[in-house]
Amino acid sequence: MERILLTSITSNGNVRVGDKSKEKEYKIMKRSITARGVEMPVTVLKKNGAYVLLDGHQRLQISEELGLKDIPCTVMPDSTDPEIHQLTANMFSVPMSALEASKTIGGLLKERPTLTRQEIADMFGKNVGWVKRALQYNNLIKPLQTKKYLNEDHARDMFVVSKYSQYQQKAAYKRLGDVKGWGTTNIVWRLKRILDQAPPFSVIKKFIKEDVFRKHEKDAKVKFQKTMEIFGTDEDYCTDPTFLREVFLKETAVGRDILKDVPISKNEMSGYDRMHVNLSLDEWKSKTKFNNFMDRDTDYKNGGTGKWRLVEWNGYVLSPTVKWAYVKTAGKPGEAPAEKPKYYGQDKKFLNAVAPLVVGQMQKVNVQLRATLPKDPKRKVRKDGIGNHNITFKWMLMNGHFANHSSYLTLSRKGCKNKTEVQIINSHMDKWYSNIMLRNSFHKCDLLFKEQGMMPIKSLVRDRFEEDSKFREAVYSCFTIKNLKEVPPHSLKGKSKKDLVKYLTDKQHKFTFDDIWKDLPRICLSALTSVREMVRGQAKLGVEI
Repeated sequence: MERILLTSITSNGNVRVGDKSKEKEYKIMKRSITARGVEMPVTVLKKNGAYVLLDGHQRLQISEELGLKDIPCTVMPDSTDPEIHQLTANMFSVPMSALEASKTIGGLLKERPTLTRQEIADMFGKNVGWVKRALQYNNLIKPLQTKKYLNEDHARDMFVVSKYSQYQQKAAYKRLGDVKGWGTTNIVWRLKRILDQAPPFSVIKKFIKEDVFRKHEKDAKVKFQKTMEIFGTDEDYCTDPTFLREVFLKETAVGRDILKDVPISKNEMSGYDRMHVNLSLDEWKSKTKFNNFMDRDTDYKNGGTGKWRLVEWNGYVLSPTVKWAYVKTAGKPGEAPAEKPKYYGQDKKFLNAVAPLVVGQMQKVNVQLRATLPKDPKRKVRKDGIGNHNITFKWMLMNGHFANHSSYLTLSRKGCKNKTEVQIINSHMDKWYSNIMLRNSFHKCDLLFKEQGMMPIKSLVRDRFEEDSKFREAVYSCFTIKNLKEVPPHSLKGKSKKDLVKYLTDKQHKFTFDDIWKDLPRICLSALTSVREMVRGQAKLGVEI
């Protein structure tokens, strides 16, 4: 070790990204050097009579700021590769962030492209996987290659984003619009969501021939750009909503014959609206497939009439939503207007009335689940089926909860520590189920009840209707006078709706509205007013669990 004058040492800059002088670690180091001097020598290379700094840029900078004259140095032999030594020295002193590692290794490969991933890994004392992850971040578009996104909190999510092509990232980032005032977490989440909505090009080719699609891209002067992708991605294609809409309207039968003349809504369209239908990309395959889906979806909303016409749609090919209305007249001239369905405007009220009962049984699954989590993975199912976590886990998996609500179904480090795979699942099941419980339709809830050996929704409503006068009154209140008068006994002429409801609540305990259940609705529990009021604490459950 030698002490060398500061004026004799030259620096070519630090490979680490940004100014560190304002960071906590820098301030701590400065206080230490102020009190005790430089205790750890910097590393220099003697070259042509001068000393070139390899490692210790911050110590040298602090020494200059404090007015020190010299600094302890370790002098390396002439055979040392300055760049490699600087990089590895930085890595072993203070771990690099994802951004620093990305910039550093990316720059190293540009200077020495023949280096293998293993050679780089050996230089830094890391594995090949670490090198690949660091390189993958170089595929992020420039607005995302910042400390704001590539930090400990968001590095994992940004790694997912980096696997998409730069074109796809640019398109998704553009769709975000003005992100001023947004939190970083919100931006990253929305970005991932947009990227996830776009299927691979192999799916698009099922609807439109590749040469036809590429011709449209060429005519639109679409350009693609890729950089250091090492994991491989599907082929790029233009995901711009306006471009896709024009292509699909022109090149598909559904577009040409069904949606071409349907206006595009200026407002956000919610699939929770009774007169809206959420479709998938699959419905573009043929007019028959599109019409059959609309028939089925509107049929149960329509009370079985199945007569509909399109009013407007959202214009998004990848996630189309359409608004429909009842056909007021039959197709042939002179025919009488089609009658509104029997339960038109009443079905939603009915669902709001019975939803708390369904939520109660969903909660019952959770209560029992919490109390009976099995320790043995081969544990036999209880006779009543209630609380069996294996069944519930399978139901969550089969109904796409881990794909659609992955942000709500995460594993905590604390919950996984020193536990087997079965114990990990057991310890998280209660939390997972609670997070997704209300994110299910009546149909999916009924599937769980069936698997658990519990009472199906129709039977649940029927039995509670017979037993509970308050519930019976709430259900009767959902229907019109016309429908109430059809409930036996028939000696109810001239009575108001209030009187009808009171009379039937006392006299008729049998549920006679079975025709309202043509199919269990696909509407989500959380979309109903009664359930939202329960969540906000504005209304009680109203049922015993």
